[in-house]
Amino acid sequence: MNWKRLKETVNKKVKRQIMVVYIVVTVIPLFLLGSLSFGMLRGQLKKSYEMQLEAECIRVKGTLFDITSSVYSFSEPIVSVQSYRDIFSKEEFGSDEKQVYNSLTNFMTSIRQSTAAVSSMNIYTNNPNIPSNTCIRQKGDSFEKYDWYQKMKPGVWDTWVWTTAQVNRTQQDEELTMVRRINTGSEVYSAYLVIAISSNHLRNRILKTDSFIMASLDDFNCIFSTDYKAEEQQMPLTENVQENHYNYIGPYRLNGETVLTTTSAFHAYITGDMFYILVSDRNAYQQINLLTKILILILSAAFLCTSIVVFLFATLFLERVEALRIAMNRASQGDYNIADEFYGADELTDIFNSLKTMVQKVRKREAEYYETSWKNRDF
Repeated sequence: MNWKRLKETVNKKVKRQIMVVYIVVTVIPLFLLGSLSFGMLRGQLKKSYEMQLEAECIRVKGTLFDITSSVYSFSEPIVSVQSYRDIFSKEEFGSDEKQVYNSLTNFMTSIRQSTAAVSSMNIYTNNPNIPSNTCIRQKGDSFEKYDWYQKMKPGVWDTWVWTTAQVNRTQQDEELTMVRRINTGSEVYSAYLVIAISSNHLRNRILKTDSFIMASLDDFNCIFSTDYKAEEQQMPLTENVQENHYNYIGPYRLNGETVLTTTSAFHAYITGDMFYILVSDRNAYQQINLLTKILILILSAAFLCTSIVVFLFATLFLERVEALRIAMNRASQGDYNIADEFYGADELTDIFNSLKTMVQKVRKREAEYYETSWKNRDF
């Protein structure tokens, strides 16, 4: 680029000078400040949504931890009282065993009736000497047919699993279920305490906002979701999911759209099972993009309006300069028929008025000169 030629080109026209000054003084600073402001506002809005999601994720984790720890705590007497454990290893069911059996049944019934979180609570045993009732179920020699037993990890005593419960004739629901193996002291007879948490109770406790929420266990199968259809899916997690302190926040693809999502994990009380929580806001990026579009529109409108004003001013200014130039050119050639009016109230008008005054004086002197010459002519 030949800077000298550029300078000469710019200096040729006042209008170009005005536009160059406008671009340097207004457009470039406005663009830079606008871009910086847009970036900061977009970042602040995104940070605000992220903080809301993190707070919601912490709330969901706290709620789920509170429910699971409470269930584990009130189940502790059932599996730890020696007399309760012993009846499941007895070869006979006498009056003493019946008294303990009734006490255990009443205790379990009381817990189930007074605890909204529990949808079902049963003890399953393969001891044929134990009669079945609403709380204790004797179901033969094998537990293999039970969903909760199939999902237990080998060798564990206490664990959380998810089971399928029949809500009505046509609808099933996934229930978070705690399974505790009761130490009967027998190599022949076994017993398991199985407590299922009501999905409706979970929903009532967890659903406090419009956020999309999912929860899963170690196998990543969804045990809870705000969308019933999602409960048939696996939890979508990132690659570092196996880390003990798993946390992620950022964009994620859910159901074919990119949404702002936070995922986190925590260990269950005592059992050590890993729970994964996902919370996403499907409107976050839409709102962020909408704000960006509005800000861009405002900046574009500011550029357009100021450009139009500056362009009109430059055009009008040049018209007045051209009118002044024409008037001066005529006066210099002895043509005093210049415009009577010159619109505006600035220095150009003052110059035109001075020119007009000078023209009037010149015309007056010429008239006086011709008059004197006429009087003094020699006939």
